Amino acid sequence: MVFYQLNGKSYVRAKPSVVKQTKHTRQRANDFGKAAQIAKAIRLSAAAILPFKPDRNLINQLNKAVYACLCNNGFTNTSAIPFITGFEFNEKSKLSERCKIKIPEPHIHKDGVTVQLPAFNISQQISLPAYTTEVNIKMVVAGIDLQSLAFCNSGETIITIDGVKNSIPAREINFPISINKGNLVLLLMAMEYTTDQKTVSDKRWLPVGIVKAWVY
Repeated sequence: MVFYQLNGKSYVRAKPSVVKQTKHTRQRANDFGKAAQIAKAIRLSAAAILPFKPDRNLINQLNKAVYACLCNNGFTNTSAIPFITGFEFNEKSKLSERCKIKIPEPHIHKDGVTVQLPAFNISQQISLPAYTTEVNIKMVVAGIDLQSLAFCNSGETIITIDGVKNSIPAREINFPISINKGNLVLLLMAMEYTTDQKTVSDKRWLPVGIVKAWVY
């Protein structure tokens, strides 16, 4: 108890307890802070194709995914980083459910990053809202420095497809960006639909996700 006087009157209050942080507690706090910084860099990477502002729930979900990755030594993997690969930015419209195109591992080289988009059939591999006339496949490749925990750079492209066609030929997509050893590399993708000459804004048809995540 702490006794003191104020304006001629005597008061008493409980003395605050001293909270001792254990090594484990300090490590958890450090990992939480690191996860929040990496998650922020991921959100910056997705900004070019994310059709809505991230809300608190999305921010928390991404923070938790990155934190889970840190706790499981996920960033030691050179491919398919757990909890981040396959992350969905929109639970109302999951990219993994809307798009069934299987994209192979991108190739990093001195001139940038090359992504091979395989041939696919729209009616079988992409879910479309009624009366779709056009589909935009938006892709981003981004690099994040895992030392400074900062967003480095990114490249983006938009592939416009006639929604009436079924068979789409394979194509090679080049992203002229610099990726350094040890960077976290992301391949993100979003789908944008046009019906009756209007871009669909219904969140049930705004899938955005991380297709690939690996350490170079």
